[in-house]
Amino acid sequence: MFEAMAHSVPCLAMRADGVRFFNANDEIINADIDGFLANNDAEFVKLLSYLISHPEVISAAGVAAQAKMRRHHSWGSHLDRYENLFDRLLSVRRT
Repeated sequence: MFEAMAHSVPCLAMRADGVRFFNANDEIINADIDGFLANNDAEFVKLLSYLISHPEVISAAGVAAQAKMRRHHSWGSHLDRYENLFDRLLSVRRT
């Protein structure tokens, strides 16, 4: 999913329901902004049909998906989070 989004390809995925689907898709995808989430099989088919006939919606979501990946999942952002974590751990240890 991350690789696709990084290349401006938004994802259509199933939302976790705790019964059939166990995933973190709704934690990664902002529905109808940088990807698409369906709650069940019928909704997935309906949404897929809609997206096939509206490529401009896919394109806009792809741009948003790539921007999100650059903001939150670049190497720089990962390194920043690690540095912040280490700073917090060291400050807790000093007190």
